[in-house]
Amino acid sequence: MEFDFVKFEEIFDLGNSSYYAHHKIENETKKNETLQNHIFLSEKYFKLLIEEKKFDKIFDKIFNSLKFEEKYRKFYYKLISNIVSFHDFGKINPEYQKQKMKNKDINGLPIDIEGIKGADHSLFSSTVYIDYFFKRMDVSFIKEKDLSKKTQGFLLIELILNFAYLISRHHSDLIEFEDFLQNNDMKNILENLSKIQFLKKLIEIKNKVGPINLLKFYCEQRKNISLNDEDKFAIFILNRILFSLLVGADYYATSEFMKDIETNFFGNIENILDFQNEFENNEIIKGIRKNSEIYLNKEKYEEFENINEYRSKIFLEAESILIENSDKDVFFLEAPTGSGKSNTALNLGFKLLDKDRRKIFYIYPFNTLVEQNKDTLESLFSEKNLLDQIKVVNSITPIDNGDEEDEYISYDKILLDRQFLNYPLIITTHVGIFDILIGNTKGNIMPFYQLANSVIIFDEIQAYKNEIWTEIMMILEKYANILNIKIIMMSATLPDLSLLTQNKNVVRLMKNRDFYFKAPIFKDRVKLDFDLLDKEVGLEEILEHIIDNSLDFSKILVEFISKKEAKSFYKICKEENLDRDILILTGEDNRARRKEVINEIKKENKKILLISTQLIEAGVDIDMDVGYKDISAIDNEEQFLGRINRSCKRKGKAYFFNLKDAKKIYRDSISIINDLNLYNLEMRKCLLSKDFFPFFSEEIKIIKNKNENLGEKGIEEFKADIWNKNFSKIKNRLCLIKDEGRKISYFFSRNLTLDEEELNGSDIWLEYKEILCEKDYAKQKVKLSRINEKMSFFTYEIYYNPKTELLNYNDRIGDLFYIEDGDKYFDDGVLNIKNDEDLFI
Repeated sequence: MEFDFVKFEEIFDLGNSSYYAHHKIENETKKNETLQNHIFLSEKYFKLLIEEKKFDKIFDKIFNSLKFEEKYRKFYYKLISNIVSFHDFGKINPEYQKQKMKNKDINGLPIDIEGIKGADHSLFSSTVYIDYFFKRMDVSFIKEKDLSKKTQGFLLIELILNFAYLISRHHSDLIEFEDFLQNNDMKNILENLSKIQFLKKLIEIKNKVGPINLLKFYCEQRKNISLNDEDKFAIFILNRILFSLLVGADYYATSEFMKDIETNFFGNIENILDFQNEFENNEIIKGIRKNSEIYLNKEKYEEFENINEYRSKIFLEAESILIENSDKDVFFLEAPTGSGKSNTALNLGFKLLDKDRRKIFYIYPFNTLVEQNKDTLESLFSEKNLLDQIKVVNSITPIDNGDEEDEYISYDKILLDRQFLNYPLIITTHVGIFDILIGNTKGNIMPFYQLANSVIIFDEIQAYKNEIWTEIMMILEKYANILNIKIIMMSATLPDLSLLTQNKNVVRLMKNRDFYFKAPIFKDRVKLDFDLLDKEVGLEEILEHIIDNSLDFSKILVEFISKKEAKSFYKICKEENLDRDILILTGEDNRARRKEVINEIKKENKKILLISTQLIEAGVDIDMDVGYKDISAIDNEEQFLGRINRSCKRKGKAYFFNLKDAKKIYRDSISIINDLNLYNLEMRKCLLSKDFFPFFSEEIKIIKNKNENLGEKGIEEFKADIWNKNFSKIKNRLCLIKDEGRKISYFFSRNLTLDEEELNGSDIWLEYKEILCEKDYAKQKVKLSRINEKMSFFTYEIYYNPKTELLNYNDRIGDLFYIEDGDKYFDDGVLNIKNDEDLFI
């Protein structure tokens, strides 16, 4: 890509005056950075990011997708280049210099124009950008009768205004583009730029039409010019790319001046072979490779001796199909529970890396699985330089576990790397990745450029609201195509989401999924019993059934879909002499307790009755003998069965009952709202046969009907939001977890033991308060991330109910209430508060 940055002196004639962008205190003296130097550094990083992440190819793809004539290529790239050059031009505003920079060297250059408010610089910068490029356009297209030529001109104006909008928001969040178009301040500034004397170099050029008239032309044509979906998404994605690159370049440039941090590493895997070779040297992988021909040629069930041979065949078959279809973007890996999907997906991820694609995102539904799979990756890679490249990014894992005593530690560099995800292999959650994909805050979009030329592996992507599956698939397909992303989706219950978008660029990595799902070792792993569905049952009847039928099993799992019922059942079980440990896991339990419970379950010859809520469904690594479950949807039931006889070494059994109306819990689930449950004999057959096609077909049919609505929830409305750049509406529509009300946070001080480390709640609270007093922003953020992990072991959230009094607390910081004697609220490590139906961690 050829960078054509507009020089500062092409715009401004400032005489001998000095204008500043930043100043810092150094050895008690103030050091000023000129505006020209900041722009130079920003351009340097903008260019570095584009080169490092291979955006030239992506910009070319978008140019070609929009079908621009070749004569516009240079202008198109100049528009892109100068987003960064113009972003702070508005800092020449004398009021900004006086108020923010304390600059006295600007006398004689006042600005008195309606629209420029106080020390504003971002909106001012954006209007200078518009004026500069509007005046350099060939505007003959306005009188063109040829619609294609008129569309070309319209699209150029579209990009100019879009990019100006990004400049105007580079210190804030992206909201709705329409607000910018209707911004009277922007129009007033644009109309009166000619009155600013030091912009005389800008205003020397005249345009027959004039900026305001071009703006009017654009707004009129927006209603008339029709673009296809590919064009709409291409422009939307281009906006997110450039906002991310602009903010990134600005941050890196500012950090170089303010903190003396020169950044030259942006999170790519530097040597792909290092990862691939160590992965291949693992004993499990070597065993698969050694007998690969034997495994691939086995076609009959009686030829397989054990589960590892099935895992090996799946591993090799998926790899073979992927290599044959490496030009495709999206891959589905549907394989049974316990069939080694994680190792298979990681192998596929490494196979998709190349000279351009040098980053992997591994995405899980919940933090519990993030922790679990970080341990798995650490078992595969022993080399420290590789382990250092694998980072967990979520709300509870510290940004960095560096040496607290290291006086040379750069907190600013640590925070910068986290903000922009400068890590080669990232493990995070669905919520985390969707914040980047469609979030509208500045913090969400800052690392967006890291998605380009990456591999993204989604585990259980269907776990979130099925009513937005179409939008999710549409976003992922478009991003993959434009940003050169390869996407792998894996699950034991994976619907064919491509049916919702009619995308032919999706590849299924199993030649015959039924061969595996119907294999006796998987299909007959758990015997299903539906007798309890034929009668009304309460908690006492469920307990009685367990006593009569299941106490010969060592490990029993009972799953409820309501925490209230789970805790009530736990209470009555504790009162019975069941000759085993009674344990409970719910969403309110923190990581320490989850780990403690799972470790207890894994002990051999230990008799356990585990009571749980739905969190147990999502891949939690436990292996139970028999299970009881309150019914919900068929895919939930199959995920639950994945916790029973997981090792396939014996015969498991599962009973289903109906206690709580699932519609009250899963309010956004299309399948549950439409009664696709085990009372439906066709759905029961799906679960028994492991053929989920009829179930998912019904779901997809319902979703397609919803998509055809002309209202707010219809898919055309979503496409309109994409075209109109309604960033906040898109974020709200694709929100994975709905915030259902205000919550009160309590810190229950106790003494806990975690991995043989003693944690004292009151000490951690005091440390937290000390960190909040830290004046260095980066140091505070890094230290908060470290203490937050420990804080999470003590912190619980309760939905606020105005009728309920607050618990008696001893200290308070904002909305976090500290309770000194926290133990009195716990029984056997389980939080026990009356009327706590809406309590969770």
